[in-house]
Amino acid sequence: MTYVSWDDAFDVKENRMNSQHRMLFDYVNEYDAAFQEGADLRKMIGIFDKIISYTAKHFEDEEAYMERIDYPALRSHRHIHKQLVARVLAYQERLASGDTMLLKEVRVFLKNWLTGHIKGVDTQYSEYAAHTRAA
Repeated sequence: MTYVSWDDAFDVKENRMNSQHRMLFDYVNEYDAAFQEGADLRKMIGIFDKIISYTAKHFEDEEAYMERIDYPALRSHRHIHKQLVARVLAYQERLASGDTMLLKEVRVFLKNWLTGHIKGVDTQYSEYAAHTRAA
């Protein structure tokens, strides 16, 4: 069973962002599969590091897209991204120190963050872009 599944509710009506979101779904599912298999901490950290790296690139691209569409809530969206990065870096540091008890918490966090962020703040820029195109 897939831990997080893409469906039309996650469609932000921008192909590049959708493609990157789908990749993040794949990475979160990879983390979950490794967790379910009881992978060692080194492997779990490797997958988590890959998610962090890809997310950083995604945030950069997403913010550039929001600049292009002149999204009025870009500043607050950037702030949300910065808060997320700070939280993820704290997880990364704790995992690097050997805190294996954190693996399950990270798993749940990744799912909740990804699905909640897309359906929450990302759909807002999607709606704004659709509205400005229709105007």
